[in-house]
Formats: sequence, structure tokens, C-alpha cells
Amino acid sequence: MKNSEKFKLKLLISKIAYIFVAVLIIFLLTKYTIAELLPLFNSSVIIPIYICITIFILMILIYCLIIKNNFSKEEKNKIYDELDNKIEKTFDKYGLYITKNYIICTGSKINIFKLFAVPIKEIDAIDTFKDSRYYYRKDGKKRKFASFITASIKDDLVFGDNNRYVFNIICGKKIYCVTTSHSLNKNKTHQIKEMADYICDKYKDIDYV
Repeated sequence: MKNSEKFKLKLLISKIAYIFVAVLIIFLLTKYTIAELLPLFNSSVIIPIYICITIFILMILIYCLIIKNNFSKEEKNKIYDELDNKIEKTFDKYGLYITKNYIICTGSKINIFKLFAVPIKEIDAIDTFKDSRYYYRKDGKKRKFASFITASIKDDLVFGDNNRYVFNIICGKKIYCVTTSHSLNKNKTHQIKEMADYICDKYKDIDYV
């Protein structure tokens, strides 16, 4: 199977998976929550809450289907061409392809949701530990110490583990996560470093944080 066909298949599978998860959540919400609560509470209260939650789930679904991983026809053709004809490095375990103009990630085989393609020229930095360091050093210019402290606190609240390693591709305010690992997993952290080193050694304009 060509790499472009793998990308097309993953794109289709991820969209089907989003629909399936949304339908499953709505079904479980209806069967095990609404059906159980209606006899106990006033329907004028339960039904509006149920409708609001359902609309919220559908909005997330629409976002995932239309906005996230939404590539124009021209961009898709470029990605397909790069995957089939312009690959410079592949890390199969993580579904990571470095082509002439893109970094493309289809994730591992068991991760049906991970899929993105980022033009190399739009990448600001590769982050292999915590996003706070990026916000502190963006574009090589140190920001105010208060901003660094704020970002560090945010990281602690979100991650809660100082030994957590990430492999993030940062484009402006967007962060694309390729994979994560705990520091005790020496094999995986070594692989993260290997991937990050390759990208940043090859493309000197990409900051390594």
C-alpha cells in the first residue's frame, strides 16, 4: 500500500471513529441517564439539559469532521504527492513522515484519531519536554519572567508530572503532539530525541526547546 493510500485510509477511519464515538455517547446518555432521570425529575428540566448536551456533542463532532484534519483538495494532492515521491525520512512506529515540504503524522496503528500534516515552513519549534519552555523562548526572544511562571503553572495543572516527555510540533499558537512518554521509558524517550534531533539538525530555522 502506498503511503498516500495509508493517509487516505487513516483520514477515513478517523472520521468514522469520530461519528461512532459521538453516536455512542448520545446513545449511552439517552439510555442510561435521561431514561433513568425522567421518572425522578420534571421533564421540563431534564429534556432541555439533554438537548444542550446533545447539541454540544454534535458541535464537537462537526468541529472534528469539518475543521480538524480538513484539507483542501489542492493540499491533499500535495500531501499525497509528497508521501509517494518526496519522503526524506520515515519513523514507522509513530507514523511520522518527513517529506520535502511537510511533516506528516498518521500516528500508531492503535491510535485512530491522530492525523495531521504541517508545512515545514510554518513550524516554529520542536518541544520535547514542556510547552512552558517554548512560551519562554518563542522565536529566540525571552519573554517576561511572569509569562514563564504562568505557563509553568499551567503545565503543572495540565500535566501534573515533571517526568513527562512530549514530542510536540509547534506552529504559532497551534501544538501538534506526535507522542508522549514517561522519563522511565528510556527506549521511547530515546526515540523521541532521535526524531527531534533529525528534524532540528536538518532544518536549522526550527527552534529546539
